[in-house]
Amino acid sequence: MPVSSCRTMWSPGLTPAALALAGSINTAFMAHLNVPRFAHELRDATPKRFGRLVCVSFAITGLIVGAVAVGGAMTFGRECQGLLLLNYHAHDLGAQLMCAAACVSVLAGFPLIFLALRDAADSYLSRRPAAAASAAAPKS
Repeated sequence: MPVSSCRTMWSPGLTPAALALAGSINTAFMAHLNVPRFAHELRDATPKRFGRLVCVSFAITGLIVGAVAVGGAMTFGRECQGLLLLNYHAHDLGAQLMCAAACVSVLAGFPLIFLALRDAADSYLSRRPAAAASAAAPKS
């Protein structure tokens, strides 16, 4: 079903394209899961300094994502596909290299999420009562 026919299924402004954009923006800012670790590891950490660094980081990331989005829209116009690289010819070497770089970027993002999971599990398990922890420990 073409996107234009989906407009009747969605409220105005909440189109499949808008949802794809929201997913892309979420991916760009997915390191938020590691904020506690970043705050803890920051040298000379103060709430004001950490807040300033977060604002600068979000601004830089937003500018990069915005520049890519504007560049894609200006290059391909209304026919621009959600995944920018799909607009290029399948045998375009530059597009193939950028597709490989995107794959590396996605794969490199998984450790960020796993690190947050590990930290949360460690925090949860370290708060267990001593009796429960010793009962769960392997016997020698």
